[in-house]
Amino acid sequence: MMSPHPSSPSDAPDYSFIPPKYRFIGILLISGKVSGRFEWQKRTAFKNGLERMDGKLTRLMLILGLAGMTGGGMSAQKKTIYTSHTADASFFSSAPIEDIQARTKRASAAMNTETGELLFVVPVKTFIFEKSLMQEHFNEQYMESDRYPEARFEGSVVNWQGLPEAKTEINVRGKLTIHGITRQVTEKAVIEPAGEGFHGTSTFHVRLADYNIRIPKILNRNIAEEVQVNVSAEFRPL
Repeated sequence: MMSPHPSSPSDAPDYSFIPPKYRFIGILLISGKVSGRFEWQKRTAFKNGLERMDGKLTRLMLILGLAGMTGGGMSAQKKTIYTSHTADASFFSSAPIEDIQARTKRASAAMNTETGELLFVVPVKTFIFEKSLMQEHFNEQYMESDRYPEARFEGSVVNWQGLPEAKTEINVRGKLTIHGITRQVTEKAVIEPAGEGFHGTSTFHVRLADYNIRIPKILNRNIAEEVQVNVSAEFRPL
C-alpha cells in the first residue's frame, strides 16, 4: 500500500460541455485514451461537434466516433480497450469518535491494454453512507458535489508489459483529481485474468488537505485527516 505523492495542484480539465450521460466515453475520446493520442485538430473538432449537438448525443454516435476518429476499426479496438461501468469505489475514515465509510458501485473505468493507459471516473453523488445526514454534509459542505461532480484518475501502468496470465501486482502513475484539485500520484494495484477480461483492485490513502477538503475544527475528532480508498473493477472488452 502506498500513499499518494502529491505535487503542486493544477486546474482540472473542463469536460462540462459533454452531457453527463455520455461524459465518461467522451472523456475517453477527447483525452486520447482509446488508441494513442488524437491530433489536436481532431480533439477540437470532436469537442465542437458535441457542443453543437447540445445533449442530443447518442451512444451510437459515440461508438461511430470511436471507430472513425482513432484511426482504427472496431475489431481492432475490441482487442485493446477494456471497460467497466459498474466499478466499485469506497472510502473509510477512522477517527476517535466514529468511523465513517461510504461506497458506490456506479464508477466507470477503462484501460488500453496495448499502452497500459488507464481512466477511472467516480460520480461523487453516488456514494452511499449509513447516515443520510453525513451523506448530505459530504456532498454539500465537504466535496461540493454540484461544483465538482466527479473524482477521476487518469494515468498508466508503470513499465506495462501487457496483460499478465496470472495475478500480478503493478504500479500505476498519473493524475488524481478530487474536489477540483489535480495531483500526481503513484499507487500499487493488482490485476488478474477473469473470464474474457480481467479484474483490477487498488487500495491507497488520500489526505483531505491535499485536495482542499476542509473539515471544521469542531469535527476534527469525527473525521480523519487521511482516508483509505478502495477501488475495484471487472474489465470487459469494449
